[in-house]
Amino acid sequence: NEKQAAFGLLAAGIAHEVGNPLAAISSLVQVLNRRPADDYTRERLQMVDDQLRRIQGTLRELVDFSRPANKETSVCDLHQIIDAALNIAKYYKRNKGKQIQRDFETNLPRVRVMRDQLVQVFLNLILNSMDATEEGGIVRIETKRKNHLVEISIYDDGHGIEAAHR
Repeated sequence: NEKQAAFGLLAAGIAHEVGNPLAAISSLVQVLNRRPADDYTRERLQMVDDQLRRIQGTLRELVDFSRPANKETSVCDLHQIIDAALNIAKYYKRNKGKQIQRDFETNLPRVRVMRDQLVQVFLNLILNSMDATEEGGIVRIETKRKNHLVEISIYDDGHGIEAAHR
């Protein structure tokens, strides 16, 4: 179990560390494809795009392989799921010098979810927030009950994405 958990953490870290630069490169290729270009340049850009898709597919397979196979739903405490994601994120190298704030509503109802997959979702969002936040910054996780729904928000004081790159 420990080895599987370590492999899962490693796979998530690799996917995150490699996936973000790949997404940036893919965006640049898309921008360049919108500009007038000769056949040679267009052909080379297509080759780059094809290889990027191949790498992204391999990363997806790695993450899927490392994920626990449990796809059963169970009734869970969302705060425990968020804490599980935070326990993994604390080993992330960009966690250093950043403050995590929890603003959890008390007596939140338990919900039926696929626990392992929801931990992965929260981990991805938390790692994205850590990447966007400078040293000394804050990542805040908030839970609220709204009528018969539960709302979970993850905020950071990072720079965000420039409007031109959205």
